[in-house]
Amino acid sequence: MKRILIFTIFSTFVVTAIILLFCVLKQKDQYSENGKMSATKMPSYLPNLDDNPIPSTLTEKEKTLALGTGEDHAQAFTQLLDWIKNQQVLTPEDRAALLTYLAQPHPPTLSSGEWEERVNEILNLLRAQQGGVPGLAELMIHMAEHDTNPVLRMYALQHIAMWIPAEPTPEKREAMVKYLHQLLQRPNDPLAGSALLFLTDLEHSGHIPRSTETDAQFQAAALNLITNPATRPDVKISVLHACVDRKQNDILPTARIIAADETQMIPLRKAAIHSIARMGTKEDIPLLESLAAENKDLHAATTPALENLKK
Repeated sequence: MKRILIFTIFSTFVVTAIILLFCVLKQKDQYSENGKMSATKMPSYLPNLDDNPIPSTLTEKEKTLALGTGEDHAQAFTQLLDWIKNQQVLTPEDRAALLTYLAQPHPPTLSSGEWEERVNEILNLLRAQQGGVPGLAELMIHMAEHDTNPVLRMYALQHIAMWIPAEPTPEKREAMVKYLHQLLQRPNDPLAGSALLFLTDLEHSGHIPRSTETDAQFQAAALNLITNPATRPDVKISVLHACVDRKQNDILPTARIIAADETQMIPLRKAAIHSIARMGTKEDIPLLESLAAENKDLHAATTPALENLKK
C-alpha cells in the first residue's frame, strides 16, 4: 500500500511540475493575506517560544552562526540542518522551534531559491519525525493558503498530501482533507488542480475513504472546474488527468471542445487529446485525424490516441 502511495504521488508531482511553471509567473494572488507570514504576529497555533527560533539543544555559538547575516548565512543554516539530521530524533523543543522558524518571513539574506529549498528541507525533516509534530498540519495549511510565493504554496500542498496518511490526530487529518476540498471551489487558484490530483491519489491508495457521496462531490467539482471559463489552463490540465484516473467520462464533451480550439494552449489541448484517447470512442477518430494534420505538436499527441481508439 505504501508503494502505491509513493508511486501515485510521484506521478502527481510530474503534473504539478507543469503547474509550477504557471505559478511562478504570479508574484501575488487573491488568496494571500498581507504578503508573507508575519514575524511580529505569529499564528495562534504555534508554540510560544522566545524570539530566538533556533533549536534549544544547540550551543550559543551554533545558534549565533545559524542566525548570522550576509554571505555566511545560507552555509551556516545548511550546517545547522546537517547537525539536526544527525540527531535522527528531534526534541519537542527542536520541532517547535523549526515550526516557528518556518513561520518567519523570507530572510532578506537568502534568494528565493535558497529559501524555497530550506523550507522544503525542514518540512521533510519534520514529516520524518515519529509520533507527529504538533502544529505541523496547521502550519502547512497556513503556508498553502497565505504565502505569496507560489512555489512555496505548491510545496506546502505536496507536503500536506504526503502528511495526511501519517498525521496521528484524526481531526487534523480531516482538516487537511477538508482544505484540499476547499481548493476545488477556486477555479482561479493554481492549487485547485493539484488538490484534485492529490485527493484522487489518496483515495486510490486507501488513505481517505471513497464512497458514492465523495464520488459525486468529486464529479461535480471536476465538471465545474473544466467547464468554468474562469478556470486557469494549468488547473484544467490537472482536472483532465484526474478525470482520466477516475474514468470520469462526463468531461469528454468539454475535452473535445478544448482539443479542437486553436486558441487554447498546446499543453491543455494535448491533455484533452489524452483524455479522449483514454475514454473516447471510435466516433472521436475524425476529430483526432483532423488535429493530427494541424501541427507537429498535436500530431505527436494524436498518433498514440488514434492507435488506441482504432483497436
